[in-house]
Amino acid sequence: MGSRTRVSSYLELVSWIHLHLSVDVHSGTRTQYRSWLAMESSLTRFSSYSGLVSWMYLHFRVDVHSGTRTQYHSLQTPSRYPLSY
Repeated sequence: MGSRTRVSSYLELVSWIHLHLSVDVHSGTRTQYRSWLAMESSLTRFSSYSGLVSWMYLHFRVDVHSGTRTQYHSLQTPSRYPLSY
């Protein structure tokens, strides 16, 4: 897998996680958030997302630092998958 493909895959996955995390947070009802069990479930899901993003970030940095200067500069260009929705 080429470095650009790997970077693109990471960005797509991070965007997907961010989108679904936002949907999870905003789709909850007041009743669900009053329930401790639902809140605990949401926190567990958030923790799983955070762990996955942290793992990806760590491996992404390893890929970048073990690559060439060109790979690093490709990260400086704006992403076609913005993380703000």
